[in-house]
Amino acid sequence: MSRIPDDNLEAIVYLYPTIEAAKQGLKIGGSGFIVGMRSIRFPDLMFTYIVTNRHVVKEKHCLVVRMNNPNGSTIEYESNIDVWQEHPDGHDLIVASLGYISPDVAQYKAIDTTYFVTPELIADYDIGIGDEVAMIGRFIGHDGKQKNMPSARFGNISMMPMNHSVGSLQESFAVEMRSVSGFSGSPVFVKINTYEPRPDSRKLQHIDLGNWGFQYYFLGVDWGHIHGFDPVYIKRGDELFSPPDNLVVKANTYLSGVVPAWKLMEILQMDKYRLSREAEEDKIAEQREAK
Repeated sequence: MSRIPDDNLEAIVYLYPTIEAAKQGLKIGGSGFIVGMRSIRFPDLMFTYIVTNRHVVKEKHCLVVRMNNPNGSTIEYESNIDVWQEHPDGHDLIVASLGYISPDVAQYKAIDTTYFVTPELIADYDIGIGDEVAMIGRFIGHDGKQKNMPSARFGNISMMPMNHSVGSLQESFAVEMRSVSGFSGSPVFVKINTYEPRPDSRKLQHIDLGNWGFQYYFLGVDWGHIHGFDPVYIKRGDELFSPPDNLVVKANTYLSGVVPAWKLMEILQMDKYRLSREAEEDKIAEQREAK
């Protein structure tokens, strides 16, 4: 893997169940991140949102967001459950509008929706099984007590999007990722590199990936591990027998589920957020005309 841009690292936030837990940096909660959707009417304007898994907010009740501030410590604020918007089809995603926070108060960057992976981009860039991925989030236990210090995990795409059952069926990439608990809600990026051959070499000939020759694109949101179930056996002497009630034990497949970026975009394009952006653009247009 190549060096991860600092802007992607600075997009990470931590979520906790209480203000006190956030201030103390307790080993509970989950990961989240900030995305930014640039205004079409005013390219200098970006609308920002906090993203995490639905289960982090709704099941773990982690409504407190912790962000870094310019002084080398953190700020914490508690959100209201009503401001969070789930995906209407049950995908493990949830979004809240961040609004404007002065750079004197919080230090953060936003993942630009321009770099969201789409089905069309997958076809154009020939993204597929084996491509390298990086996940940035919270390594509970070594996540920084005085300030947020996100860590990265690395791996490869194992399966292209298919339906996985997590309470309900949801479309997900399967990614072989050296991950542990606490990364739920983390952004996952896929690396596109012009210097590495593609199965179809024509795919990257018309694409400008900058001086470095590669780019990290936002693949989706990690929702946790994909588990398997192994049968339980009873050993008698040198032989193994299945118990009569067919017991099983949850097994780690070493695969992580990643909700595709376009499912997050579906939330951002919902009327709740689209109309809010349009109203803000109208307001700014009036202010600029007045000046």
